[in-house]
Amino acid sequence: MTLYNGITVKEFCAHAEKLGFKPQVRHEEQSATFVEMQIHGSRTLAMLLVPEGAARFTSIQFWIAWRDGLSADQANQWNSSRRYAFAFKDEEGHANLQMDVSVISLSDEGVEHYLGLWSHMIAAFMQDMA
Repeated sequence: MTLYNGITVKEFCAHAEKLGFKPQVRHEEQSATFVEMQIHGSRTLAMLLVPEGAARFTSIQFWIAWRDGLSADQANQWNSSRRYAFAFKDEEGHANLQMDVSVISLSDEGVEHYLGLWSHMIAAFMQDMA
């Protein structure tokens, strides 16, 4: 078992590929890399973040948005009944779902657990907000 003290893009993509999410690196910078994945037929992004001076990404921000509207009441209801992911309405009125994960001291199984949890959160949000 590998225990990560941060993660590389290659390691992250290997876990996402193993789960069938078809990861594709879309944008790379020194402090952040964006990886697009297909989950439940929707395009979702994982933004891998690295602190200044670090060699490996130490946190991941998962994000997805839909063009359908989301009321503040719906977002508040979702957020009050869920842990890990939170919903919000952006400036254009699009429904957004986000989940933040620390990769420090996370094992292989942990990375795959959070990828699976992200998939579950998307499915639950789509079901609840449909």
